[in-house]
Amino acid sequence: MQRPRRTAALLTTALTTVLAGALAAGPAAAGPALAADGSGKAAGSGEAAGSGKAAVDDIPSADLKVEATGPAKVVAGDLVEYVVRVANLEGEEVSTELVFDLPKGSAGITVDALPVTEQVIPVESFLPGTTREFRIGTRIGAGDGGTKLPASFGIPDQPLLNTYKDTDRRNNHAFVDTVNEQGDPFVGPNAVLGVTGQILATSPRSKVLKQVITIKNTGVHRATEIDLEGRVHRLSGKILKIDGVDPTRGHHTDIGFRYRLSPLSPGSSRTVLVKTLLTAETGPGSAYGGFYVLSSANGGEHTLDLRKQATP
Repeated sequence: MQRPRRTAALLTTALTTVLAGALAAGPAAAGPALAADGSGKAAGSGEAAGSGKAAVDDIPSADLKVEATGPAKVVAGDLVEYVVRVANLEGEEVSTELVFDLPKGSAGITVDALPVTEQVIPVESFLPGTTREFRIGTRIGAGDGGTKLPASFGIPDQPLLNTYKDTDRRNNHAFVDTVNEQGDPFVGPNAVLGVTGQILATSPRSKVLKQVITIKNTGVHRATEIDLEGRVHRLSGKILKIDGVDPTRGHHTDIGFRYRLSPLSPGSSRTVLVKTLLTAETGPGSAYGGFYVLSSANGGEHTLDLRKQATP
């Protein structure tokens, strides 16, 4: 969608009018300089030099207001719609544009059911006392991974489009904060997690069995809300200690555990070490090890059945 090319045209019209007035009135009726705030009033007193009254201001000015409504709550992958109303409360006919910014990762954006590639909507020939309504649809995105998914809508601050009552332009912007009801990370394409393991050799004198669980993210997205749970096989004995986890984010018993792991960046890996005390039942032909389940909000679920034959 292309932005409307109205700024140059309006500026040309304004300058042409001012110059024409100056030529007709003579040198003493020079047009006013455009104020720094874009109001179109002359610098200083706001009156044309030698004229005794303000010069005609052909720069369009309007009192605009933007309002937006949207979903209160969503879950992962929802299609949502924002209804945005732009009102020209009073003033003059103007042409402007509505710009918007949706939650990070939003896809399939439409305006009034038509797909768009830019988050800009032209608002042409906008008469005072009228309201334009736009329906903006999207499949909700990441929202920076938080529970609040902000969307913003606004009329840009343009020198040729002045609000003469709402001087600080607060009315020109509206916001919608959607709540991520289930706390889903909404990160778009999944992270790619994998889990592997090995059982470290134990000497005949050592009764401590060490199982090394390695988790790796080979994808291009950050893995979040990672849970690792496990249950050791009976012949592995009781769990003594688990290294590589935050003890405040889970727990373990004699035979099993569950811990929430910190997020894993692309290309990163993490190792968890499960230590158990071998039992007297361990003997030739028997297997020991453990069964582990790795899950992530955006990396799926993976299992690892780690076994090793006991040696005499």
